[in-house]
Amino acid sequence: MTFMTLAAKKNSNEITVTEISDIADINRKTFYVYYKGANGIINEIEDDIIKEFVCIINKQDIIKIILEPNLMFNIFTEIINKDINFFTLLINSSLIDTMFEKIKNVIREVLSSL
Repeated sequence: MTFMTLAAKKNSNEITVTEISDIADINRKTFYVYYKGANGIINEIEDDIIKEFVCIINKQDIIKIILEPNLMFNIFTEIINKDINFFTLLINSSLIDTMFEKIKNVIREVLSSL
């Protein structure tokens, strides 16, 4: 959440490990035990969201969703409402563009496999 709070205030590529460590009240060395850098957090956030998205898509009748797209929007709404604070920060961050691009690619892959 520390990273997302920073990303909502400034461009994600301007966020430093020092800032994250200071706000999260951890040592920089501790940070590097888990991540190679700030981009590691970005990748983890994106991967987690994409995994959840793919899991949900795989449980759906894709043809039905193509015919009734509102079903997928209802599913997205449920996901967002589970963690509204996180998604509010995500939408207000510079990460949202790459996230939409990745989601779009996942949808293309699913549809191309039909």
